[in-house]
Amino acid sequence: MTPEKGDLADPQMAWMVARALAVVSNQQSAAAAVSPGIKRHLLENGLMSKAQSYQGRLDASYQAERLRMAEGLPTKDERLRQGLEGLRTQLFSHGTALDRATWLATYRLAGGTVSAPEEESVLQAASEAFTRNVTLQNVQIWAQQVDVLQVLDEPIPAFTVEPWAAQSPEARSARNVLVLGLSRAGRLGLLADRPAAAQLLTEADEQLKAGTVTAASLALDAASAVGWVTDAATSQRMKKQLDARTLSDTVG
Repeated sequence: MTPEKGDLADPQMAWMVARALAVVSNQQSAAAAVSPGIKRHLLENGLMSKAQSYQGRLDASYQAERLRMAEGLPTKDERLRQGLEGLRTQLFSHGTALDRATWLATYRLAGGTVSAPEEESVLQAASEAFTRNVTLQNVQIWAQQVDVLQVLDEPIPAFTVEPWAAQSPEARSARNVLVLGLSRAGRLGLLADRPAAAQLLTEADEQLKAGTVTAASLALDAASAVGWVTDAATSQRMKKQLDARTLSDTVG
């Protein structure tokens, strides 16, 4: 995939495309093709652009650091660290527990350190605010919590899952978020009605043809989580479809 074939909508899109490339190629280095586009979202304050709020910029900065991790690149970034310093007061005064945990994870990756009491306060709040019953309505927040806690090397608190019917494209994408999160947490056993890898690959194909790269990437990630290992024919077909798509899809 080449950045010239379309702009990266934001660092989250870059992260999703990187994940899709890594899955279909069965190698993390495939993600390197999308990293140059990240730089065009760098703001003067050192953060990454995404939305018109401090939360959007924080999320974008976090995803940019996650992309660097996926590529095996250094995550220390002095300019980003200084930009995150500018968010500290606002986040710690008005942000949610997830905001503060995301900030801490990004700040750590960028090379920043905080005092032990401050770190303990952030981690305790993140654990206390963790979603304990996962539903269609809150699965996205729960998945973000799982991801951030793992980056922080913190244990995932106990939780239950309230299953939903995956009858619409949105519900299927939400189920795929659930599958991926459960896999990351080591708790796929909580999903009684686990989708088959073949079904998920079909969903990925459909999304690449008429949906979004984000949804296709989620389906591929979910297929990998339930045991699919890419083969040459599927890898070639998926990579061709990814390459045919521009990178300006709306993150959805």
